[in-house]
Amino acid sequence: GSIALIADSIDSLFDVVGAGVLLTGFYWSRKPRDREHPFGHGRMDLVAGLIMSILLIVVSVELVRASVHRILHTNEYVAAWWVIGVVALTIPLKEWLARFAHGIAARTGSASLEAGYWYQRFDAITSSVVCIGLILSRYGWWGVDGWIGLAIAGVIAWTGIRLVLGAIGPLIGEAPSEEEVTAVVQAAGRLDGARGVHDVIIHKYGDVKLVSLHVEVDARKSALDVHDLAERVEDEIERATGCKAIVHVDPVDRTHPSYEHVRKCVAEVAAQDSRIAGFHDLRVWGDRGVLDMSVDIVVGLTVATAEYPEIESAVRARIRTCEPGLRDVVIGMEVAYSRGESGVPG
Repeated sequence: GSIALIADSIDSLFDVVGAGVLLTGFYWSRKPRDREHPFGHGRMDLVAGLIMSILLIVVSVELVRASVHRILHTNEYVAAWWVIGVVALTIPLKEWLARFAHGIAARTGSASLEAGYWYQRFDAITSSVVCIGLILSRYGWWGVDGWIGLAIAGVIAWTGIRLVLGAIGPLIGEAPSEEEVTAVVQAAGRLDGARGVHDVIIHKYGDVKLVSLHVEVDARKSALDVHDLAERVEDEIERATGCKAIVHVDPVDRTHPSYEHVRKCVAEVAAQDSRIAGFHDLRVWGDRGVLDMSVDIVVGLTVATAEYPEIESAVRARIRTCEPGLRDVVIGMEVAYSRGESGVPG
């Protein structure tokens, strides 16, 4: 008649269900790529973790209902010592399973194994609390049973919600970490001729990572030289980060007599506006007095598209003030998808 023991039993039952989901997720995530899924099935691990997390929340809702009913309608019971002993014996086993799952999750980065770890860890904790409640029942403390069940339900709900939020981000496409972007930028920048790395976008499909990026190169180089450099950058990024890279090259002539002065003007303008995250693809051509230029201005994700025309107009006016010899100023506007890249020509 102990609602706390029933709650613990249901929680353990869902561990078995969760283990089945976890095994199914592992099976699907390691299936080879096919025509419909050219990048493999790695995200199935996230789907399995999401299903397990939702099951936790469902269990917690039902346990809250049962626990509240028990608090309002106290049930008198006396737990047998053999029942208490059986529950106590499960605690070290559950803790061992938790540590086992945590070790594998740490080595593989598996979202479903991380969920499995929390399943087992809270199972061990709740079984310990249940043991205390069962012992107290022998001394007439029956009212604590419902409160223990309610506490277990709250812990399960909190874990489920946290894991759901953790699984949804990668599934819908979360931004890469600053460390991941920085690693790509640094790997590309190690090669002579690759400067001004920007527009770094990383996609993850389980253990498969794809990265696309733009690299500024010397406009005077031949197409063959630039193609060779792009391939070497791709190889270096894959070697350093494990990401399959696709490089887009942006030819820029930094030898123009007015390039450096115009670059400093644009940098000063960008530094004065907090909405501007950086700039790239700066090109200058023509002679002093009839200079033309183009540049892409990068703004933060929180900047509304409606603000773009005003930012573009303000940047153009400030640049003309800094370099009066400019005839035409072409400005492109784009959003910063990644953190960790400067977006400023190197």
